[in-house]
Amino acid sequence: MQLRLVDGRAPEVLTASPVKGRPLIFHLGTPSDAVLFRPLVMEASRHKLRTVVYSRPGYARSTAKHGRSVVDAVADVQSILDELEADEFLTIGWSGGGPHALACAAKLPDCCAAAVSLASVAPYPAAGLDWMAGMGAENIEEFNLALQGEAALLPWLQEQAGVLSHIEAADVAAALGGLVSEVDKAALTGQFAEFIACTFPTSRSERHRRLA
Repeated sequence: MQLRLVDGRAPEVLTASPVKGRPLIFHLGTPSDAVLFRPLVMEASRHKLRTVVYSRPGYARSTAKHGRSVVDAVADVQSILDELEADEFLTIGWSGGGPHALACAAKLPDCCAAAVSLASVAPYPAAGLDWMAGMGAENIEEFNLALQGEAALLPWLQEQAGVLSHIEAADVAAALGGLVSEVDKAALTGQFAEFIACTFPTSRSERHRRLA
């Protein structure tokens, strides 16, 4: 689906059967375009859930929204639910998608039946928490640049985008470097690695080739 929001933006949304199933809004990590993961879709369908993923502003075909915050995802999800004519949903977010899932649960308590956050981050700042302790060096570098502001962060993001846009399935584990454990790297093979590679922002034609 390509929605048209009241502010003029058009988020890219992908859905899977069953069409009448209760929506399972899956918030992918950062950076990730909307891609459906077949094993997730099949398991959700078995429980009569309709898998829904969308590209956050600025990814894939979704219109950018400069200066957006995590909580802005709530309005986009509400628009998706309205389009699906759904009054209840479940949500999962992993990595950078975790805060977005929790925001939806917090701001839509009457229609969010359950929320899960996987391998995500704590609120920032949080009293008594050394927020970056134990993080991979790549995250520490990025978050420190983010704290300095957009001018400091943007060149780093552009460099990373150039690298990730050419990642193939066999390269995923190495590309994530210190962000994942050796156990996780061992699992990043086959269909799962292909899925992760396809979520990294790249040209639409290249992504279609990978998924073919």
